Amino acid sequence: MLEASGTGRWRTACRLYRDARRQARELLAPSPDQSARYESLRSRFALLYEEIRDIGGASEFVTPWWRRKSRSLEALLLPLPPPSIDYYYVRARPGPAALGRMLKLLEARFPPWKLKEVLRADLFCGGLNTDEEKRADPLLRAYLTNHLSLYHLHALAEFERLTGARLDENGGGAVVEWGGGFGNLAKIFTRAFGGTRTYVIVDLPASSCLQWLYLATMLGEDRVAVVKKKSSPLELGKINLVPIQYARSLRLRADLFISTLALDESSRAAWEFVLDKKYFGAGQVLLAYSQGDFSRRVRSAARAQGFQLFSSRSGPMLIALSKNPREAS
Repeated sequence: MLEASGTGRWRTACRLYRDARRQARELLAPSPDQSARYESLRSRFALLYEEIRDIGGASEFVTPWWRRKSRSLEALLLPLPPPSIDYYYVRARPGPAALGRMLKLLEARFPPWKLKEVLRADLFCGGLNTDEEKRADPLLRAYLTNHLSLYHLHALAEFERLTGARLDENGGGAVVEWGGGFGNLAKIFTRAFGGTRTYVIVDLPASSCLQWLYLATMLGEDRVAVVKKKSSPLELGKINLVPIQYARSLRLRADLFISTLALDESSRAAWEFVLDKKYFGAGQVLLAYSQGDFSRRVRSAARAQGFQLFSSRSGPMLIALSKNPREAS
């Protein structure tokens, strides 16, 4: 009897897993519009990269590690990106206790329909982790998402909790992100807090092109602009992708500056540039997963720059700076 019961439970678990995976794939499959956009964009990828690949005088910002990373991206994406860019996904998984704390904060911040809408992964690009599919992860079943998107949205919600800010009540001011991965945080931010802001991502040219490919596929090419010349103006209300060689030419006053690990991985010259620019004038700063020398440099400079400093370990390490914090919840 016990053996039969155990076998029955195993069959039920396998059936639930198969149903969850099939449902996820059906719901997350790319729309015909996304598929058509991706095919059009990938055919122009090499031409765009050729236009912006020369980092010129910005080489001091780039570490040897990032040069190797850029070369690996070139190898993967040139001369033609593959049919899907699911390969570019950070496989990170919080433990059960941390996952519970993160979801508790998000479920208190957003109504259920909104949270599902924001976290929803894109199977076509940056979608579901293979390990998550094998386990029929509860997060996959509940929100059809991956852990990277959870990390990103949690960092934004935790920033709000610490500083008392409401990112959807920030007057539509500009956001600057230093190092944007494949564009997932920009997508999450746009879904969560509205898409009318001017959003700027500063990154290496290969990463800027990958962000263009991903974000233009997901959001539409009319929502994304690539800065191709030093004198090119930013396009208001869009996600502007700025190759690192044009960072010194940026002329804007941001409301919010974000970096998720990228500044830790950048050179000391990049740290000092961002600090000298006073985070592009931003009165609020979010540094997620930041630690080590750069974290110590930020903390030591915060008071002199007029910031109140907050830090959190309720999920991944986070530093928040605000010049005008409200009473946090």
